Amino acid sequence: MAIKKQSSARRSRAPKSETLTLRIDPKSKFIVEFLALAVDRNITTVVERAVKSLADRTRVCMVYNREGELSDWKTWEDFWHVSEGIRTIRTIRESELRRGYEDDELLDFVKFHIEFFSEYNDLDNLDQIRVDIIWPYVDQCLANWGDRAKDGPWKAGHLMSQLLSKADVPPPEWPRSSTSPPQPIKQVPSGDLDDEIPF
Repeated sequence: MAIKKQSSARRSRAPKSETLTLRIDPKSKFIVEFLALAVDRNITTVVERAVKSLADRTRVCMVYNREGELSDWKTWEDFWHVSEGIRTIRTIRESELRRGYEDDELLDFVKFHIEFFSEYNDLDNLDQIRVDIIWPYVDQCLANWGDRAKDGPWKAGHLMSQLLSKADVPPPEWPRSSTSPPQPIKQVPSGDLDDEIPF
């Protein structure tokens, strides 16, 4: 099977800087230009600082403790990661953030193939090496998985296995024995390691 790298702007490797085109009304444009003059900065810096300032004040997605009480809020920093794949998965799995059908489909795909994205079968513990190998081809993998009514549920996994093997990363056992995703693997906290030793 030929493996084609996708050129999707959303999922391709990001350059050092990005181009963002905005359509704003003349008054807003004047305000941005005025701020640039007032603080002796270029327009890009003014916009970046304004966006970062708003993001730092924005709280989303409540975090609860074991007793069910609100303990904290998530911010953009809880979703950011240098890996585009990881930050996309972190964002689309959060139900309190807006997402569309394509995001739901991608999340469903990742959950079904969780062992390709996490050695612990857990969305909280994504494996950056595996994600970064697969992510440039995720559109092709999704297309293969979209044909599962005709080809069965394993086709996309075979493609991801090829991608990992080609990068000298051992793929998970595939196809697995069940069509249900595997349960998360419990991790032993590093501080409790001594408790596991019987002598």
